[in-house]
Amino acid sequence: MTFFFEQWTPLRNAGVKEGAFITNEEGKVIFIGGPGAGGGTGTGGGNAIDVGGIKISTQDPSIMRGAQITKEQGTLDKISLQLNDQMLSTGRGSERPSERRGKSDMLSLQINATEDRLFQLRNEVQQRAGPSFSRLPAGVGGKPRKAA
Repeated sequence: MTFFFEQWTPLRNAGVKEGAFITNEEGKVIFIGGPGAGGGTGTGGGNAIDVGGIKISTQDPSIMRGAQITKEQGTLDKISLQLNDQMLSTGRGSERPSERRGKSDMLSLQINATEDRLFQLRNEVQQRAGPSFSRLPAGVGGKPRKAA
C-alpha cells in the first residue's frame, strides 16, 4: 500500500515529518516525501511530495483550472518518458506494472507516483469533458469544479 496523495494529512497529524521514509511490516519503503519536500523537478508548487527528486503535485484536481491540468499532464508525460527510458536501460523493460507496484526501489516508486498522479488528472478530465477524453479540449472544462 502506498501513501502518496490524500493520505499524507493523517500521516502528518500522526507526527510523520516531511521527507520521511515509511516502511511496511516487511521493511519495504512505502512512502517517501511529503507536501513541500524540497528539490527536484516535476510538477506542483507548494503542495507537492518529493519522490527521489521528482516533485509530484498533491493539489486536488477538482479545484485546478483546465490550463493547470493540461500543463501538469504535459510535464508528467515528459517525466514518464524519462522514467521509461531508465527502465529500459536497466533491463527492466519487460516488467509488468503489477510486478513494479510491489517493489520498493526508487525507480518503481517514481513511476508509481507519476502514474498515480496522471490517473487522478485523467479522471478529472473525464469528469469535465466526458469519458472518451484523456486531455481537456481547448475551451472545455477550464473552470474548477470545486471552489479552492
